[in-house]
Amino acid sequence: CLETVASGPAILQLVGQGREEALTLGRVIELAIDGDVRCRRAISDAGLQIGVAVAGLCNLINPERVIVGGILSRAGDLLLHPIRESIRRHAVLAAAERVVVVPADFVERAELLGALALAFSAWNPALAARV
Repeated sequence: CLETVASGPAILQLVGQGREEALTLGRVIELAIDGDVRCRRAISDAGLQIGVAVAGLCNLINPERVIVGGILSRAGDLLLHPIRESIRRHAVLAAAERVVVVPADFVERAELLGALALAFSAWNPALAARV
């Protein structure tokens, strides 16, 4: 299961071993950006595993774009580059070349904003198209 190797709790468990400081995922990302090797490696490894899962989806549905959200997406290319590399390795060539992996514009509550946008579109499609 992807959650056991690439989720926030999995990363915290891996990085937190042997540290005196109690870490949050936000702090792990800060440390990784500042060059902490263990934190960078944990985020990179998570990205590789996420990429394998996304590659499978690319093979099935061939999306044009994959949007990566959540707190972990704040790691930027520390996460996105391994995801992209893993997709290139594991997806069918045509799907791997087509898909673009980007960070979400809204990290917090993106699912809520998406649900509201869908409801708004269903309620007033003409107005939603102009917004």
